[in-house]
Amino acid sequence: MSHNIPEKKACAPVETPVWVCFECGKANKSFAKFCGGCGVPPKGAFSRYAYQLKSYLKKIEQIFSSTGRKAVISLAIVGILGTSFLGLSELSATQDNYAKVKWGQIRAYISKTFRLTNSELDVLIGKILKARPEISANINVNHLIELESAIRFRLRDSRVSLFPNPFFPRPDRIITNKNEKPERYVFSDIPIDHPAYQALKSLLDIGINCTKENLAFAPYKKVAWQDWYNTSKSLAELLSLDSVFLAGIEASRSGYINNYELNKIFSSIREKFGLAPRETFAWSSEPYFPSRLEAYSALSSLIHELE
Repeated sequence: MSHNIPEKKACAPVETPVWVCFECGKANKSFAKFCGGCGVPPKGAFSRYAYQLKSYLKKIEQIFSSTGRKAVISLAIVGILGTSFLGLSELSATQDNYAKVKWGQIRAYISKTFRLTNSELDVLIGKILKARPEISANINVNHLIELESAIRFRLRDSRVSLFPNPFFPRPDRIITNKNEKPERYVFSDIPIDHPAYQALKSLLDIGINCTKENLAFAPYKKVAWQDWYNTSKSLAELLSLDSVFLAGIEASRSGYINNYELNKIFSSIREKFGLAPRETFAWSSEPYFPSRLEAYSALSSLIHELE
């Protein structure tokens, strides 16, 4: 006696949401904050659905002349709404704050790439974090720089590179901290693609890091006199020009620097270097306090003029 046994149907594979890099065309997973192929951030990138919509709209353009206007607009609206629900929320997930990158995500990526066990990686990151590693622990780019050095030593291979990866791009702008190892860091409180790196380029290139505690730059905070003195002292020592960069700046002065005082400092430096006089900060009826980003960018610009 024969029985008709229904044939089992293969389950359709579950597609992982992705966004497509317009620089190299690589499809990246939704949680990736940077392209795993070229390292660019997903600014302007579309999700897979939006990427498909791009070709879909091209087809609409081709048939626009031979199809009723209302029908075409209806199709476009349906496509756009579908992308909004399926793709745009997914894209926003790729632009989360850097602080939300977890050790479990990084560990899984490194383990597959370099064939290191989770236990080995936990030991390495534990030494860096100075604590027992939890998979939910936040990992920043400085931790990853140190981990890269540790893995190179562990594998005896100086070619090992953890950048770029789905979470961080290659840090092309680094700052030097001579008191700690390794001597490669980025600011701990702003992302690698923040405009501060370009604005401070001339200072960073000569090893003036402008950081506060824990390698933070605090770009939008007021400029403390003590911080400005420390930076000026570093510049004076580096360039052997104490009388230029430390003129009128007292080591013991407290509080914040206002625009009048910064203009006086910059005017003095420009005069001593023979540069044309220029108003660095706008004058106002009442003094205001420029941000650290404004002040240090102006100093970096001045160094660039001297170059």
